[in-house]
Amino acid sequence: LPLNLLPAGEALPLIAYFQAPVPAAYNISVEADFLLPVMPEDDRYLDATIIERNLDFRQNGKQADLSGEIAFAPGSLADYVWVQATAYDDGGRVVGVRRWEHQGPIPSDGNLPFNFSVYSLAGAIERVGLLVEAQAPSDGE
Repeated sequence: LPLNLLPAGEALPLIAYFQAPVPAAYNISVEADFLLPVMPEDDRYLDATIIERNLDFRQNGKQADLSGEIAFAPGSLADYVWVQATAYDDGGRVVGVRRWEHQGPIPSDGNLPFNFSVYSLAGAIERVGLLVEAQAPSDGE
């Protein structure tokens, strides 16, 4: 999965890469064999919310340009911030995925801008789902 956290009621695509050459006849199956819940007292992850979101389609729907801001409590520190984009076609099928990554300080006002594009591998993009994850620095940092 492209993120460590999967919020209740949300979905993430499973991403796999198969190095070429891929055989002409193949069969793939996947089964999730475990999950670990994040307990309420777990402070490894920061509360992060996408507060602004702009979406612009280009290339006849084959590209979606995304921008916006992520809100944190002022003074928050993070080891990393990830924004996961999943592009869907009009049938609800995943046609593109991309993860934006930020390392470094969060601005002192607690809002972090992002800007990136996701591209379709098959067909026009109808909608894009966004999820954000931010990990707090580990103890001792």
